[in-house]
Amino acid sequence: MIPVKLTLEGVYSYQKQQTIDFTALTDAGLFGIFGAVASGKSTILEAISFSLYGDSERMGGTNRNYNMMNLKSNRMYIDFEFLNYENKKYRAVKEYRRNSKNFNDVKIHAAAFYEWKEEAWMPLEIDNAEPIIGLSGVNFKRTIIIPQGKFKEFIELGGKDRTLMMKEIFNLYQYDLYNNAKGIYNANEHELNMLIGKLSGYENISEEAINEKTKIYTDQKATFDIKLEEHKKLNEAFEQLKQLNADFNLLQQQNKKLVAEEERKKEIEKTEKSLKLYVQTHQQFDEILRLKHQLGVKLAYENANLNNIAKELAVNKEKFAKTAESLTTLKPFIDAIDTEKQEVVDLELISQILTYRSAIKKGEERTEKGRTVVDNLSKEVDTITKEINKVDIKVEEIKSKLIDAKTLTAVELWFSANNALKKQLADRSGKLTDISKQIETTDNKFEELNYDKNSWKEAIEAQSKQLNEQVAKANRQKTQLEVKQKIAQFANEIHEGAACPLCGSLEHPQVIETEDVGADILDNKRQLETLDKQLKLNTATYLELTKLQETKNSYNKNRESIEAELKNIEEELQKQVSQFVWDGFSADDEAAFKIVKAENDQLIVEKDKLENLQKENRRVLEETSRKFTEAKELLAKIEEENRYNETLIASNSQQLKLLQLPDFENKTSETVNQIISEQKQLIKTKQDEHAALEKQKTDLLLLISSQKATKEAFEKQIAQLSREESENSALIESKLAESSFESIEAIEQLLSHRRDVEAERVLIESFRINYNTLKQSVEELEKRLEGKSFSPEEFEERKHEFEESEEMIINLRNKLTTLKNDLERTEKEYQEKKELLIEKEKLENRKANISILTQLFTANGFVNYVSSIYLKNLCAIANERFHRLTKNQLSLQINDKNEFEVVDYLNNGRTRSVKTLSGGQSFQVSLSLALALAENVQGLTNSEKNFFFIDEGFGTQDAESVDIVFETLSNLQKGNRIVGIISHVEELQERIPKALFIKNDIDEGSLIEVVG
Repeated sequence: MIPVKLTLEGVYSYQKQQTIDFTALTDAGLFGIFGAVASGKSTILEAISFSLYGDSERMGGTNRNYNMMNLKSNRMYIDFEFLNYENKKYRAVKEYRRNSKNFNDVKIHAAAFYEWKEEAWMPLEIDNAEPIIGLSGVNFKRTIIIPQGKFKEFIELGGKDRTLMMKEIFNLYQYDLYNNAKGIYNANEHELNMLIGKLSGYENISEEAINEKTKIYTDQKATFDIKLEEHKKLNEAFEQLKQLNADFNLLQQQNKKLVAEEERKKEIEKTEKSLKLYVQTHQQFDEILRLKHQLGVKLAYENANLNNIAKELAVNKEKFAKTAESLTTLKPFIDAIDTEKQEVVDLELISQILTYRSAIKKGEERTEKGRTVVDNLSKEVDTITKEINKVDIKVEEIKSKLIDAKTLTAVELWFSANNALKKQLADRSGKLTDISKQIETTDNKFEELNYDKNSWKEAIEAQSKQLNEQVAKANRQKTQLEVKQKIAQFANEIHEGAACPLCGSLEHPQVIETEDVGADILDNKRQLETLDKQLKLNTATYLELTKLQETKNSYNKNRESIEAELKNIEEELQKQVSQFVWDGFSADDEAAFKIVKAENDQLIVEKDKLENLQKENRRVLEETSRKFTEAKELLAKIEEENRYNETLIASNSQQLKLLQLPDFENKTSETVNQIISEQKQLIKTKQDEHAALEKQKTDLLLLISSQKATKEAFEKQIAQLSREESENSALIESKLAESSFESIEAIEQLLSHRRDVEAERVLIESFRINYNTLKQSVEELEKRLEGKSFSPEEFEERKHEFEESEEMIINLRNKLTTLKNDLERTEKEYQEKKELLIEKEKLENRKANISILTQLFTANGFVNYVSSIYLKNLCAIANERFHRLTKNQLSLQINDKNEFEVVDYLNNGRTRSVKTLSGGQSFQVSLSLALALAENVQGLTNSEKNFFFIDEGFGTQDAESVDIVFETLSNLQKGNRIVGIISHVEELQERIPKALFIKNDIDEGSLIEVVG
């Protein structure tokens, strides 16, 4: 996993949004994140882990969202872009928001993963990054990003948890074959049991049963065919009789309908006559009567409108008279409005004059105080300047006595390096002696185990090969004996007349005779147990010899390394002596040098005190001078403001036109402003009132004019409608005289009942068609039945005979179908039974073979063995760095319980628990293991580059160890490893050019700055 970009907002101390572009940092190969304690360094790693796996290192499940969000923020947002081991780009986004009504309620707003495809972010249906990165959240924090408190977790895990971790990271589940073998055995056993259960349902299925059912079906089929022919003849005669019965019944029904239709015919003729009169009357009178009604309604409506408009016109004329009277009353004030406004202008000038006079009075008081302050500050500046000059003289005197700092530093470094080389020379010599003794001890252990130290591996492998061949031979013999024993059991279960358990046969002409193999099986079992013990003993010996060989190899490697270091140290010591070139000092007298340096250091301390005092004096001088300048500028500004206010008073006095300034000498500007406000309000009120009355007068004039025109229009409309009403009445009287009706009311009575003429005509025509069709149908039936007779008794007798025959045929057909289905089912089941017996034999043979395999993989033994190999490989890789970090004093190894132990070469190579290591040593071994683990993960994923981040431990290292750690981390770049570290160690900050610097501002929270 390679980080690309991280955006933070509202997370812990990150109040404002901060974005980190990791591109330049990862290109450098080694970078750092530095800052003070609690500045927000570790939050960066926690934000990355939280975005990928939704888990917080500091906060558990208790109110996690609230505690993670910055208390000054209402939104927590993390947006992380990264590359996975396939170099594909992904993005993880988490956003939480605070409830505006409940400060403690923080809920998730958005959480999603995206993949960069076709120049766009495509959403993914996952809830954590394990499918993308290939690691669980727990193992991600052990191999990629190692947060505070988790660095030593891997070495402190129990054997079971560490094995589980190795299984997950290195996919060791593929070697856990017990469940696979057991699963196959269970599946086979289940299948065999199911098969036996199925066979239990086929006990009555045999070839004899099939022959018997075939004969019954054939006899039943012949009987059915004879009865079916007889039934067909009965059916033909009964169908003819059924048709004759239907015709006679239909004729009776049609005659009844014809009688009823004759009665209805008279009513239809009467309706047709009344419909004709209605149509004629509607054509002559409907339109003119409707017009008469419409004219009456319109006349009533227009008369009502005329009355309403006349009333409204009278009311508006009265309103117009009152408005004109109000305007006349207001006219004197409006005519004098300009004078009123000028008085307001004069009052405003007078108010300003009074304000300026008050300001001048206050300015004179401030001027007096300001002059006193300026005089005092001037005296302080002079005093401080004299003190600074005195201190400068003392500093120059001390500087003339000091020795050059570069010379003292160079001499001190030479003595330090020389002492270190002598110490290293003695240390390496002692270690070389110890390692030689340890190698001799290891060689003696080979002899104690009766193996040659050079050819032990070939001897062990030859023994293992021979034992494995013997085990294979014994297992083959075991299988043969078990088969013989099973056959003997089957032979003993066979009895005359009973079914064979293998083939089901009831006859047993030649039963096999078998011998008792029980004793052979017991001997075979003892032989396998003996071979198994020998194999385990051989394996234990192999592991012990391997451990001895690894220890010896490690000792030899350490001896070669120490011998090379001794040679280098001796050469460096000679070179060091030749480099002492300083006059006034002796390479053999370090004590004299330290006395001179101590005296010089005392002078430097005194000089630094004086210089610090001088800095404070100059700071006070600068501050006092600044105050002096500001006081003079403020005094000049106050005097200028007073002169300016006097000018304004003179200007305003000249602009007064109506009012006199002396009349307001005893008033304040606030009182005058109150008068101005009241006068302005009065003017505005009168002007608004006058404008409203003028508008009302104009609106009323327009409204009165409009209403007069409307009244005249209504009067003309009423006259026109009256003429139209008279003409319509004359037309109605004329048409009434020509009709057969005596009065217009009789016509209105007839037309008041609206009739659907078209529907009634359709009804009459439909009746005529149906009547003629019915009459024709009766005539045709009478003609067809002429000369024929029908007996209901004979029809019922034939019907009963036919129904009995049909019921018999149905019963015979159902019985025949049942027999056929039963025969087909029996034949099918017989075939299935034969196939099941063959399959049963196969499964029983397979069961015997799988049982042997299952015993080989019991209790995860094979997985634990593979896990121990992986852990040993990790130790070998980790030791390459751990030896260097501990100066070949310590080594790491795995014991029989898959737990880490430390080999202490300073104590004759004895082992002890990793928990006995100091804080600094724990960091060194954890770093070495973490790097080895990360490199193995990189190898599994086949990624070109990989990322590794450390968030603790550097503060536990001394200066020399920091050098070695830094060199180790720097060398990782050659292996395409990108390393990030979090630390407050200043030496690392100076050595790492590319870094992020975090500072925590009180107001703005944590802020990120890229340096280098």
